[in-house]
Amino acid sequence: MAVWEIIPGQTTIAELEEAWGAPVRQRRIEDTKHVHLYENHDEFSRVEVALEGETVVSLFLIPREPLTRDIVEAKYDLTRVTPAQVHDPSGRELGVIYPEKGVLLPHPEQPNAGGVDRIVVQPPSAEGYLIRARGRSTLDFRERLEDFRLALSLEPHSAEAWYETAKILQRIGRTEEAFEAARQAMAGIGSLPKHRLLRGRLAASQGSLSGALQSTQEIAEDQTIAPEVRAQAYCQWGDLLQMAGPVKNQEAVAQHVKAIETASPLVNDANRSVRRTAKQVLIDAHLALAVDIAAGDWERKPETVDQWLKRAKVFVDDMVTNEAGTEELRLSLLAQSLTAHSYFEHDFDPGESVDQILGKYRELVSQTDDPFFHRAIEWETGQALSQAMFIENARGRHDAALALVDQAHTYLKGGVTGRDVSMADHLLLGNLYFRAGAIEAVQKQNHQAAVAWYDLSAPHLNDPTLKSIMLDRRGESLVSMGVSYWSIGQRQRGVELSEQGKTLIEAAVVKNPELQQKLLVPLDNLAQMYRQLGDTQKSTQYTASSRKIQQSLDADGMGNGSVQR
Repeated sequence: MAVWEIIPGQTTIAELEEAWGAPVRQRRIEDTKHVHLYENHDEFSRVEVALEGETVVSLFLIPREPLTRDIVEAKYDLTRVTPAQVHDPSGRELGVIYPEKGVLLPHPEQPNAGGVDRIVVQPPSAEGYLIRARGRSTLDFRERLEDFRLALSLEPHSAEAWYETAKILQRIGRTEEAFEAARQAMAGIGSLPKHRLLRGRLAASQGSLSGALQSTQEIAEDQTIAPEVRAQAYCQWGDLLQMAGPVKNQEAVAQHVKAIETASPLVNDANRSVRRTAKQVLIDAHLALAVDIAAGDWERKPETVDQWLKRAKVFVDDMVTNEAGTEELRLSLLAQSLTAHSYFEHDFDPGESVDQILGKYRELVSQTDDPFFHRAIEWETGQALSQAMFIENARGRHDAALALVDQAHTYLKGGVTGRDVSMADHLLLGNLYFRAGAIEAVQKQNHQAAVAWYDLSAPHLNDPTLKSIMLDRRGESLVSMGVSYWSIGQRQRGVELSEQGKTLIEAAVVKNPELQQKLLVPLDNLAQMYRQLGDTQKSTQYTASSRKIQQSLDADGMGNGSVQR
């Protein structure tokens, strides 16, 4: 039996001793674990065989003379296996692993020595696949997912494999699968607080905001948890508070500032993972603060927002230059900048940012043929172009806004493939297409073109997953759409959308009676529509309802007898 023929996990001690005889030495590690030492077999001066019970579980081989890597790869049939670099926590390379074969080639003990001077052979393990996944380009979603799948085939309860799987599934919009993977990570072997953070973030995206806030706050305030994870938690806490609406804006700012304070001391940590996590938190928190200020009631918004964005750029440049960050970070910076600037009206031209975003998109997709990554980056580019459209619309540059919505639609249409459309996605798409339709209807007086956009918008604004979110605004949009359908002769559709809009506004009024004035337009429109359709009973009913609201508001008149937008 040649050394190359010993297969850990399969070869037995009986087979080995029959071929090689008794070892030179042996030592016991535990009751059932021991090591046998053999010398001068084949190309090796030393062969250490670790046994558990009666089976070989690993080999440690020292050749008489360093071997070429080609020889080792040929002997162990490694030429079709993708290897991966093994690093210590500081990032220093320790060797190369071939996960499918369980073969590890440590770097030579002498820095200038050539060839392979040690070989470790074990059964394939989940850790080997995790090492390879960590070493792959972050743009290679499909290959990384496959490594995590292989890791889970060997260790079904690997918390890290489930966690990393969940992060990629989240990026490609498969949120239900991502949530289940995050749940498995929390219940898995080696579960960590960061796994709980991801589960909370995914739960919030599905509407469970209060539970996510509670678990995130617990992690942020737990002094026994590693500071870089607590920094992540503070940042996520701020993000969740911002999701809760304007009333929580100042609290969101406070938690994002706390994230920066917690992460800042860690940017020079010797542990590469700690250092990079801290720097990523600093990027995320600075970008979040730019949006916080833009969305809240703060003075000197343009100057303050730009200050936070400039500080974020410093950390983005550092990550790309010193920490193997990709251009995704710069794309995210540009996208978040547009999001911040879309929250308030000021003299900001998004044109340069749009050109840079499209350039980053093309650069990134040229670096990989991974279809999952392409879909994710298409979606994110479409989101960014949508924000640019909102800015141009607010500036009154309607032709530029329509050109941008055409571009955004192209990217969003490609990126939505295979995606679980979330509540936030429905709101983005519904609002984007509605605004395009409104430009056509109001500015261009082209109701036919408007309806083409409204056909895309209405299913999103009416999606049942939105439940009680933005009831009045969605209702007003549907009522406005109804006018265009009515104008081009699609009267039934016009009535249908107006009724749907009225129902949403009524639900909003139940929650906030001060909004009842918003019912006047749909009631007057429907009264006029039913009058022209010959349904005098409904027309009279809606006219009376409108009059009652007008009287309660001490308003004069009953409408002008025409359909209103």
